[in-house]
Formats: sequence, C-alpha cells, structure tokens
Amino acid sequence: MKKHLLAIVIALCTMVHTVWAYNFSVVVSSGQTLYFNINSDTISVSVTYPGSSSSYPYNGYTKPTGNLVIPASVTYNGTTYSVTTIENSAFKGCSSLTSVTIPNSVTSIASYAFYNCSGLTSVTIPNSVTSIGRSAFYNCSGLTSVTIPNSVTSIDDYAFSGCSGLTTLTFNAINCNDFSSSASYHPFNGCPISTIVIGDSVQTIPAYFVYNKTSLTTLSIGKSITSISSSTFSGCTNLTTLNFNAINCSSFTSSSHPFTDCPISTIVIGDSVQTIPAYFAYNKSSLTSVTIPNSVTAIGSSAFRGCSSLTSVTIPNSVTAIENSAFRGCSSLTSVTIGNSVTSIDDYAFSGCSGLT
Repeated sequence: MKKHLLAIVIALCTMVHTVWAYNFSVVVSSGQTLYFNINSDTISVSVTYPGSSSSYPYNGYTKPTGNLVIPASVTYNGTTYSVTTIENSAFKGCSSLTSVTIPNSVTSIASYAFYNCSGLTSVTIPNSVTSIGRSAFYNCSGLTSVTIPNSVTSIDDYAFSGCSGLTTLTFNAINCNDFSSSASYHPFNGCPISTIVIGDSVQTIPAYFVYNKTSLTTLSIGKSITSISSSTFSGCTNLTTLNFNAINCSSFTSSSHPFTDCPISTIVIGDSVQTIPAYFAYNKSSLTSVTIPNSVTAIGSSAFRGCSSLTSVTIPNSVTAIENSAFRGCSSLTSVTIGNSVTSIDDYAFSGCSGLT
C-alpha cells in the first residue's frame, strides 16, 4: 500500500513539474510559437514562457530563434486580445534570437525579459513602452545600438548591463527616472557607449545618466533640455565632441559643472540656441574653436572663461549682450569680431586675453 501511494506521489510531482503555466499558444507571423497569459482585464494578454523560472532550461520547449515579430494582438477561441506586456523572463536565454520587433500595444518589458539573448543584434522598442525592468536586456552582447522611446519613464537597474557591443544610444525619454550612482547597478553598466544622441523632445536628463562612462566620445543634446545636473556626465573623461542644441538651458555653475571631467575640444552650437548658459565651457582648456550661430542673443557669464586654447571667436549680429567674464582668461585669443547688435559688454568680458591683438 505504501509503495502504491509513493508511486502516486511521484507521478503527481512529475506532472506538476511539467505543467506549463500559460493559457494558450499561437504561431505568430514570423514563424515562432509564442505563449500567452490572459490578463485580469480579460481583454489583453502578456507574452510569457511556458514553465516556471526554476525549470530553465526549458524541457520540451523550442526557444524562439531568428527574427521575431511580436504581434499587437492575438486571437484565441474566437476572442481577440491586445498584447500589452512582455512578462518576466519571457525570452530568457533565447540566444539564437537575432532581432525583435515589439508592437505599439506593449507598455511594459518586465525584468529578465530578454536576459542573456546574446545573439540579439536589433530590438525595436515602440513609443508605448513606459517601463523597462531590471536586467531586461542583460548580457545582450550582440546589440550595437538602442533607441529609448519618449514614452519610457522608468529604466531599472542592470537593464542593459553587460551589453558589451552597445556603442550607440539614442535617448528620447521625455521624463525618465534617475539612474543609480553605483556603477554596478547602473542600467548601462558594462556598455562601451561612445555616441549618445539625446532627442529634441527630452526635457530632463536623468541624474547619473552616463556616470563614469569613459568610453563616451561624442554627445548631442536636444533642443528641449532646460537643465543638466552636475552628476549627469561626471567621469566622462574621453568626451571630446559636444553638439549643443538646447534652446534655453539654465546656467551652469563653476562648482557643480556637468562637464567638469570632460576634455571637450569641439563644440557645435545648434542654430536654434538662444542663450549660451553661464559657465557653459568653463575652464575647458582643451577647446580650440567654437562657432556661435545667428540665433544666439546672449552669451552668459563666464561662458568661455578659462578656455585658454581658444584662438578666435566671431560674435554674430544676433547677440545683444556679452555678460560678465564671458571670455575671461582666453589667453590664446588673437582676434575677436563683435557683431553690430551688441548693446552691452559686461565687466571682465575679455579680461586676461593676453594674446588679443
């Protein structure tokens, strides 16, 4: 009797272990079989994995490979459901996935969703996703570029950590949460990002955005940025090229300058910029030239103070004010052209320009 009961218990345990936790499966247009759970609203579904997280690697489950297109909706038993979430660990370890297109219906990419998808070279994150979970793309070493859409408000720790091929980041999130100041927790820890483009709709750059990112060489700042905190680019010791397009960015300070550690040698100021912030390129001894466009009306206090390698500058006809110490200590300046609209040149504006002949 005891042996009989034991056999039943073992059989039940085996059955529990192989029960797959999903409501239905569908073969999608790109040819892979995906698994779905019906959400509590009964009108939407989440992409899931067909077993418990403890059952990795999957038993009897063929992982999706190749180019995956996740559908915006799926139909099962005569009911059509909107696809809104990619669940925790949904594609974890699918190392033969090469590209993923996520539909505009999806609002959340959960933790570990694409963890260790090392073959993934392309992912399209739509402008509907608001959150990217912890370690969502951890160790996706094949990714070379990522675009964060403007809808994203939260990127959790380790989200892209270990993406060792990721060199280009396009960041369009309008109001995203601040990142961790700890390098090991940072969403982009271990990513050799060299080029960052911050989109024209972005208003605030997260604190510690690319903290200590020594691989960064080129940065483009969009038109809508109104402030940049001192921690945002701290430790970016190889940042040499800055494309600055912020129309009206608030003043910097000498004590908490966002580019203190950056040896910027080239600055391109966009033709929509109206004000060059105070302390804009303060003590940038590496800066050799700058072109001020015709859109600029004011050059802020100490904007180019201490730029000792700057050799020439042309101040266009649009500028009406050159503020206090704007070019103070630019000892390599040999010539300056001041436009016909300037009505005020403040104290010390060119003080210490010992080479100005």
